[in-house]
Amino acid sequence: MSTSPNAGDKTGKRLAIALLVAALVAGGGYVGWQLAQRQAGSESSVNTANETNLAEATVSDYLRSLKLHVLPGGKVEGNREVSISDDKTVAGVSGQWLAPVVFTTRGETPITYAVSAVNFDLKPNAEIEQGNPDFVEWDNALLLLMKKQGDRFVVVSAEPVGANGLASGKVSLLQTGAQSWGWSTEGGWSKQGYSIDRVSFYGILREKIASIAELQTNASDEGVADCTDPDSASETSCSRPTQLTADWKFIKEGDAYPLEVRWSGTVEGEKINDTRRIVPNASGRYVFPKEYNEIQF
Repeated sequence: MSTSPNAGDKTGKRLAIALLVAALVAGGGYVGWQLAQRQAGSESSVNTANETNLAEATVSDYLRSLKLHVLPGGKVEGNREVSISDDKTVAGVSGQWLAPVVFTTRGETPITYAVSAVNFDLKPNAEIEQGNPDFVEWDNALLLLMKKQGDRFVVVSAEPVGANGLASGKVSLLQTGAQSWGWSTEGGWSKQGYSIDRVSFYGILREKIASIAELQTNASDEGVADCTDPDSASETSCSRPTQLTADWKFIKEGDAYPLEVRWSGTVEGEKINDTRRIVPNASGRYVFPKEYNEIQF
């Protein structure tokens, strides 16, 4: 049987076209998968944005339920009850609430939570000015825990954080574990040359806001006496001074993050330079060495 001289070329062309079609189909499948992935990513981002918006709306509604005025930009204004010695009075406050952080736990039944907080500034009134401002007691911050139920968030725990004096609220949101967030607040006092600063940590235990740690970040008696003046110098504050600071950070390891703390300075004249990683105990609390963390003057 004779064969046309162009038959081989035609067969080769048919094979080439078949291979090209197969490649296009495969390529089309790959492109389609990429598009699906991008769409899934976009949908996830939209969902997260929607959840953040839902959480923000819940914060606004809750603050209004406390008879606070919610202003643009997360600002709030209103009145808060304060105590001066045992007397109660009402003073004006202004504040700023923190943008909520939304996170979802893993497991058989994932749960979506959101955390937020409000920092307040006090506007002293005549009663406060006439009294002793250093002894004013009031809630200078508010911590909020929300849980997603259906298509909305509800506040499941709210924790007022108190302060002495006119100190403003200093609350931060921080990640305390692979699937959990919490809060830190700053505070302290200074009197007659002594000073102690501390940071308080709060976490989520059984869907409630709970204290998980209290760390002294500074303890000092350096202002008690002038150590260059023999008449005012004292053995305690001059020959055996205390000036201890603690720097801290959460280490992103495991489900519950360890808290790394570095202490440096002196305690009653003894030099301290110690770094430790503290893990939460069975109760979910971080416990620090008493010799560093329970200094009293």
